[in-house]
Amino acid sequence: MKKFSQVLTLLVSLVSLTVAGCGKIPYRIDIDQGNFITQTDLDRLSVGMTKDAVQRAIGTPAIQDFFNQDRWDYVQRFRDGDSQALQAGRVSLFFTNGLLSQIDAEQFNEITPEPLDYSTRDRGQ
Repeated sequence: MKKFSQVLTLLVSLVSLTVAGCGKIPYRIDIDQGNFITQTDLDRLSVGMTKDAVQRAIGTPAIQDFFNQDRWDYVQRFRDGDSQALQAGRVSLFFTNGLLSQIDAEQFNEITPEPLDYSTRDRGQ
């Protein structure tokens, strides 16, 4: 009877640990990519600034087009780990003769991408 009690205790413990391990949703981290440009950073910019002054004020751009040296793009994407909500922001700076001539900013638009449906993908079979 004592052996049965030990086996039963071991079995209940094993099942409890298995169920406890399956019940928790895994932790997902927040993912922040790109340049984080705040309104305070944008307020430091003014038309007529040189490229060096802009770079000192808000940092190096994420995208510098090789073919268009007069446009700098600062891009940021943020994905919340819990809700998986995606936010994106973009600041484009335009230069004329090496001086800042235009600021185009879209700060943090909420993006709700469609989830991928892998059941309908062609698997090459």
